[in-house]
Amino acid sequence: MAGEKPHPYQQQARDLFYTAWTSELAGNQSEYSNFAKALAQHTSEAKDPSSGVYIWSTILAIHQYAKTSPQAIDLMLLVYDSACKQFPSTVSNEYGHGPAAGLQQLKWWLVEEADGFQGLLMPPKCIGSLETADRSNILFKSSDVDRDLDKTLSQIEEWRGERTSWIIAAAMQSRCFSLNIMRVNDGRQIEALIDSGLNRGKGRWSKADFIGACIMIRGCGKSMLDRPGSERKQGKLESWKSALESFLRHDEGPSSSADFMVTYHASLALKNLQAGPRDETSNELFASDFWVF
Repeated sequence: MAGEKPHPYQQQARDLFYTAWTSELAGNQSEYSNFAKALAQHTSEAKDPSSGVYIWSTILAIHQYAKTSPQAIDLMLLVYDSACKQFPSTVSNEYGHGPAAGLQQLKWWLVEEADGFQGLLMPPKCIGSLETADRSNILFKSSDVDRDLDKTLSQIEEWRGERTSWIIAAAMQSRCFSLNIMRVNDGRQIEALIDSGLNRGKGRWSKADFIGACIMIRGCGKSMLDRPGSERKQGKLESWKSALESFLRHDEGPSSSADFMVTYHASLALKNLQAGPRDETSNELFASDFWVF
Protein backbone atom coordinates (compact mmCIF):
# COMPACT_ATOMS: atom_id res chain seq x y z
CA MET A 1 0.00 0.00 0.00
CA ALA A 2 1.25 3.46 -0.88
CA GLY A 3 2.74 5.29 2.05
CA GLU A 4 3.62 2.17 4.04
CA LYS A 5 7.01 2.30 5.69
CA PRO A 6 9.31 -0.41 4.30
CA HIS A 7 10.51 -3.20 6.56
CA PRO A 8 13.90 -2.40 8.18
CA TYR A 9 15.46 -5.24 6.17
CA GLN A 10 14.15 -3.71 2.95
CA GLN A 11 15.51 -0.31 3.93
CA GLN A 12 18.92 -1.78 4.78
CA ALA A 13 19.09 -3.61 1.44
CA ARG A 14 17.97 -0.50 -0.41
CA ASP A 15 20.69 1.54 1.30
CA LEU A 16 23.25 -1.05 0.23
CA PHE A 17 22.08 -0.86 -3.40
CA TYR A 18 22.10 2.93 -3.25
CA THR A 19 25.71 2.89 -2.05
CA ALA A 20 26.72 0.37 -4.72
CA TRP A 21 25.11 2.38 -7.51
CA THR A 22 26.39 5.79 -6.43
CA SER A 23 29.84 4.24 -6.07
CA GLU A 24 29.67 2.99 -9.65
CA LEU A 25 28.44 6.36 -10.91
CA ALA A 26 31.36 8.02 -9.15
CA GLY A 27 33.72 5.82 -11.12
CA ASN A 28 34.98 3.83 -8.17
CA GLN A 29 36.47 0.54 -9.26
CA SER A 30 35.21 -1.34 -6.22
CA GLU A 31 33.97 -4.74 -7.32
CA TYR A 32 30.27 -5.39 -6.79
CA SER A 33 31.44 -8.56 -5.03
CA ASN A 34 32.12 -6.43 -1.95
CA PHE A 35 28.47 -5.42 -1.82
CA ALA A 36 27.38 -9.00 -2.54
CA LYS A 37 29.46 -10.20 0.39
CA ALA A 38 27.85 -7.61 2.66
CA LEU A 39 24.36 -8.55 1.46
CA ALA A 40 25.05 -12.25 2.03
CA GLN A 41 26.26 -11.46 5.54
CA HIS A 42 23.20 -9.33 6.35
CA THR A 43 20.96 -12.14 5.14
CA SER A 44 22.71 -14.93 7.02
CA GLU A 45 22.73 -12.90 10.24
CA ALA A 46 19.00 -12.10 10.10
CA LYS A 47 17.35 -13.71 13.11
CA ASP A 48 14.10 -12.03 14.03
CA PRO A 49 12.47 -12.18 11.55
CA SER A 50 14.35 -14.89 9.71
CA SER A 51 16.69 -14.86 6.73
CA GLY A 52 13.72 -15.77 4.54
CA VAL A 53 12.18 -12.40 5.32
CA TYR A 54 15.47 -10.71 4.46
CA ILE A 55 15.53 -12.41 1.06
CA TRP A 56 12.00 -11.25 0.26
CA SER A 57 12.80 -7.76 1.53
CA THR A 58 15.89 -7.60 -0.69
CA ILE A 59 13.88 -8.38 -3.83
CA LEU A 60 11.38 -5.68 -2.86
CA ALA A 61 14.31 -3.30 -2.33
CA ILE A 62 15.60 -3.99 -5.85
CA HIS A 63 12.18 -3.25 -7.31
CA GLN A 64 11.72 -0.19 -5.11
CA TYR A 65 15.09 1.39 -5.87
CA ALA A 66 14.77 0.61 -9.58
CA LYS A 67 11.65 2.78 -9.74
CA THR A 68 13.80 5.85 -9.15
CA SER A 69 17.12 4.53 -10.54
CA PRO A 70 16.20 1.99 -13.24
CA GLN A 71 19.66 2.09 -14.78
CA ALA A 72 20.91 0.34 -11.62
CA ILE A 73 18.88 -2.82 -12.32
CA ASP A 74 21.77 -4.84 -13.78
CA LEU A 75 24.08 -3.96 -10.90
CA MET A 76 21.49 -4.85 -8.27
CA LEU A 77 20.64 -8.16 -9.92
CA LEU A 78 24.32 -9.10 -10.19
CA VAL A 79 24.89 -8.19 -6.53
CA TYR A 80 21.86 -10.25 -5.51
CA ASP A 81 22.88 -13.24 -7.63
CA SER A 82 26.41 -13.19 -6.23
CA ALA A 83 25.10 -12.84 -2.68
CA CYS A 84 22.75 -15.81 -3.13
CA LYS A 85 25.64 -17.99 -4.21
CA GLN A 86 27.35 -17.19 -0.89
CA PHE A 87 24.37 -18.10 1.30
CA PRO A 88 25.21 -20.82 3.84
CA SER A 89 22.77 -23.69 4.35
CA THR A 90 21.43 -21.92 7.45
CA VAL A 91 19.77 -19.37 5.15
CA SER A 92 16.41 -20.86 4.29
CA ASN A 93 12.83 -20.24 3.28
CA GLU A 94 9.97 -22.25 1.82
CA TYR A 95 11.92 -22.64 -1.44
CA GLY A 96 15.04 -24.26 -0.04
CA HIS A 97 18.34 -23.70 1.73
CA GLY A 98 21.46 -21.79 0.80
CA PRO A 99 21.64 -20.37 -2.75
CA ALA A 100 18.36 -22.05 -3.74
CA ALA A 101 16.50 -20.02 -1.13
CA GLY A 102 17.45 -16.74 -2.76
CA LEU A 103 17.28 -17.74 -6.42
CA GLN A 104 14.01 -19.65 -6.17
CA GLN A 105 12.41 -16.77 -4.24
CA LEU A 106 13.43 -14.47 -7.09
CA LYS A 107 11.95 -16.91 -9.59
CA TRP A 108 8.56 -16.90 -7.90
CA TRP A 109 8.59 -13.14 -7.49
CA LEU A 110 9.06 -12.87 -11.25
CA VAL A 111 6.32 -15.42 -11.91
CA GLU A 112 3.83 -13.60 -9.71
CA GLU A 113 4.80 -9.93 -9.93
CA ALA A 114 6.26 -9.65 -13.44
CA ASP A 115 3.30 -11.16 -15.25
CA GLY A 116 1.88 -8.10 -16.97
CA PHE A 117 0.26 -4.84 -15.95
CA GLN A 118 -2.18 -5.40 -13.08
CA GLY A 119 -3.71 -1.98 -12.44
CA LEU A 120 -5.86 -1.06 -9.47
CA LEU A 121 -9.33 -2.10 -8.42
CA MET A 122 -11.98 0.38 -9.51
CA PRO A 123 -14.93 0.18 -7.08
CA PRO A 124 -18.28 1.55 -8.36
CA LYS A 125 -18.09 4.88 -6.52
CA CYS A 126 -14.43 5.65 -7.15
CA ILE A 127 -13.12 8.69 -9.00
CA GLY A 128 -12.39 8.06 -12.68
CA SER A 129 -12.95 5.11 -15.00
CA LEU A 130 -10.78 2.85 -17.14
CA GLU A 131 -10.32 3.71 -20.79
CA THR A 132 -11.89 0.96 -22.89
CA ALA A 133 -9.05 0.80 -25.41
CA ASP A 134 -6.27 1.00 -22.82
CA ARG A 135 -6.73 -0.57 -19.40
CA SER A 136 -3.61 1.19 -18.07
CA ASN A 137 -5.23 4.61 -18.57
CA ILE A 138 -7.75 6.24 -16.28
CA LEU A 139 -10.21 8.88 -17.49
CA PHE A 140 -11.96 11.59 -15.48
CA LYS A 141 -15.17 13.52 -16.04
CA SER A 142 -15.53 17.20 -15.25
CA SER A 143 -17.80 16.16 -12.39
CA ASP A 144 -14.99 13.98 -10.95
CA VAL A 145 -12.56 16.90 -10.93
CA ASP A 146 -15.14 19.32 -9.52
CA ARG A 147 -16.28 16.88 -6.85
CA ASP A 148 -12.87 15.85 -5.51
CA LEU A 149 -9.78 17.35 -7.13
CA ASP A 150 -7.43 15.95 -4.47
CA LYS A 151 -8.72 12.42 -5.05
CA THR A 152 -8.37 12.88 -8.80
CA LEU A 153 -4.74 13.90 -8.41
CA SER A 154 -4.15 11.01 -6.01
CA GLN A 155 -5.63 8.52 -8.49
CA ILE A 156 -3.38 9.82 -11.26
CA GLU A 157 -0.31 9.32 -9.08
CA GLU A 158 -1.42 5.83 -8.04
CA TRP A 159 -1.87 4.78 -11.66
CA ARG A 160 1.50 6.24 -12.59
CA GLY A 161 2.97 4.11 -9.83
CA GLU A 162 1.25 0.98 -11.14
CA ARG A 163 2.52 1.55 -14.66
CA THR A 164 6.05 2.20 -13.41
CA SER A 165 5.92 -0.88 -11.19
CA TRP A 166 5.08 -3.15 -14.13
CA ILE A 167 7.62 -1.65 -16.54
CA ILE A 168 10.38 -2.04 -13.93
CA ALA A 169 9.29 -5.64 -13.29
CA ALA A 170 9.41 -6.30 -17.04
CA ALA A 171 12.93 -4.89 -17.19
CA MET A 172 14.00 -7.00 -14.21
CA GLN A 173 12.67 -10.16 -15.80
CA SER A 174 14.34 -9.44 -19.13
CA ARG A 175 17.70 -8.64 -17.57
CA CYS A 176 17.51 -11.72 -15.31
CA PHE A 177 17.11 -13.77 -18.48
CA SER A 178 19.87 -12.03 -20.41
CA LEU A 179 22.34 -12.17 -17.51
CA ASN A 180 21.43 -15.85 -17.01
CA ILE A 181 20.49 -15.20 -13.40
CA MET A 182 16.99 -16.64 -13.63
CA ARG A 183 15.20 -17.91 -16.74
CA VAL A 184 11.59 -18.44 -15.73
CA ASN A 185 10.05 -21.32 -17.69
CA ASP A 186 12.96 -21.08 -20.14
CA GLY A 187 11.64 -17.75 -21.39
CA ARG A 188 8.12 -18.90 -22.19
CA GLN A 189 6.62 -16.37 -19.78
CA ILE A 190 8.59 -13.53 -21.39
CA GLU A 191 7.66 -14.66 -24.89
CA ALA A 192 3.98 -14.79 -23.95
CA LEU A 193 4.14 -11.31 -22.39
CA ILE A 194 5.85 -9.88 -25.48
CA ASP A 195 3.35 -11.49 -27.85
CA SER A 196 0.45 -10.28 -25.73
CA GLY A 197 1.81 -6.74 -25.41
CA LEU A 198 2.27 -6.46 -29.17
CA ASN A 199 -1.26 -7.72 -29.87
CA ARG A 200 -3.34 -4.57 -29.92
CA GLY A 201 -6.46 -6.56 -30.74
CA LYS A 202 -6.34 -8.44 -27.44
CA GLY A 203 -9.19 -7.51 -25.12
CA ARG A 204 -6.99 -6.62 -22.14
CA TRP A 205 -4.29 -4.78 -24.12
CA SER A 206 -2.76 -1.67 -22.59
CA LYS A 207 -0.04 0.82 -23.42
CA ALA A 208 1.75 -0.23 -20.24
CA ASP A 209 1.79 -3.86 -21.44
CA PHE A 210 3.10 -2.66 -24.81
CA ILE A 211 5.92 -0.60 -23.31
CA GLY A 212 6.83 -3.54 -21.08
CA ALA A 213 6.95 -5.79 -24.15
CA CYS A 214 9.26 -3.34 -25.93
CA ILE A 215 11.52 -3.21 -22.88
CA MET A 216 11.70 -7.01 -22.78
CA ILE A 217 12.52 -7.23 -26.50
CA ARG A 218 15.35 -4.76 -26.02
CA GLY A 219 16.52 -6.25 -22.72
CA CYS A 220 16.68 -9.91 -23.69
CA GLY A 221 15.41 -10.37 -27.26
CA LYS A 222 18.70 -11.77 -28.54
CA SER A 223 19.03 -14.22 -25.66
CA MET A 224 15.40 -15.24 -26.14
CA LEU A 225 15.86 -15.94 -29.84
CA ASP A 226 19.21 -17.69 -29.30
CA ARG A 227 18.08 -20.00 -26.51
CA PRO A 228 18.43 -23.75 -27.16
CA GLY A 229 15.42 -25.26 -28.84
CA SER A 230 14.29 -21.96 -30.36
CA GLU A 231 13.85 -23.42 -33.84
CA ARG A 232 11.30 -20.75 -34.71
CA LYS A 233 13.88 -17.97 -34.32
CA GLN A 234 13.48 -16.36 -37.76
CA GLY A 235 9.71 -16.65 -37.72
CA LYS A 236 9.47 -15.11 -34.26
CA LEU A 237 11.87 -12.31 -35.21
CA GLU A 238 9.81 -11.42 -38.27
CA SER A 239 6.59 -11.66 -36.27
CA TRP A 240 7.86 -9.15 -33.70
CA LYS A 241 9.12 -6.82 -36.43
CA SER A 242 5.79 -6.91 -38.22
CA ALA A 243 3.86 -6.27 -35.02
CA LEU A 244 6.06 -3.31 -34.10
CA GLU A 245 5.76 -1.85 -37.59
CA SER A 246 1.98 -1.91 -37.23
CA PHE A 247 2.29 0.64 -34.41
CA LEU A 248 3.98 3.01 -36.86
CA ARG A 249 1.19 2.74 -39.44
CA HIS A 250 -1.14 5.33 -37.98
CA ASP A 251 -3.46 5.33 -40.98
CA GLU A 252 -4.19 1.62 -40.54
CA GLY A 253 -4.72 1.30 -36.78
CA PRO A 254 -7.05 2.75 -34.15
CA SER A 255 -6.58 6.32 -32.98
CA SER A 256 -4.88 5.05 -29.81
CA SER A 257 -1.96 3.86 -31.94
CA ALA A 258 -1.06 7.47 -32.75
CA ASP A 259 0.18 8.06 -29.21
CA PHE A 260 3.77 9.32 -29.54
CA MET A 261 5.00 7.32 -26.55
CA VAL A 262 3.73 4.12 -28.16
CA THR A 263 5.24 5.12 -31.51
CA TYR A 264 8.62 5.91 -29.99
CA HIS A 265 8.91 2.73 -27.91
CA ALA A 266 7.94 0.73 -31.00
CA SER A 267 10.71 2.46 -32.94
CA LEU A 268 13.33 1.69 -30.26
CA ALA A 269 12.41 -2.00 -30.16
CA LEU A 270 12.27 -2.19 -33.95
CA LYS A 271 15.70 -0.59 -34.32
CA ASN A 272 17.06 -3.16 -31.89
CA LEU A 273 15.65 -6.07 -33.88
CA GLN A 274 16.87 -4.63 -37.17
CA ALA A 275 20.38 -4.13 -35.82
CA GLY A 276 20.88 -7.60 -34.42
CA PRO A 277 18.99 -8.04 -32.26
CA ARG A 278 21.08 -7.44 -29.17
CA ASP A 279 20.44 -7.43 -25.44
CA GLU A 280 20.57 -3.89 -24.08
CA THR A 281 21.80 -3.29 -20.54
CA SER A 282 19.60 -1.54 -18.00
CA ASN A 283 21.85 1.47 -18.47
CA GLU A 284 20.86 1.52 -22.14
CA LEU A 285 17.20 0.65 -21.59
CA PHE A 286 16.68 3.68 -19.37
CA ALA A 287 19.26 6.10 -20.77
CA SER A 288 17.86 9.60 -20.31
CA ASP A 289 18.71 10.62 -23.87
CA PHE A 290 16.49 7.84 -25.25
CA TRP A 291 13.68 7.65 -22.71
CA VAL A 292 10.35 9.36 -23.40
CA PHE A 293 9.05 11.59 -20.63
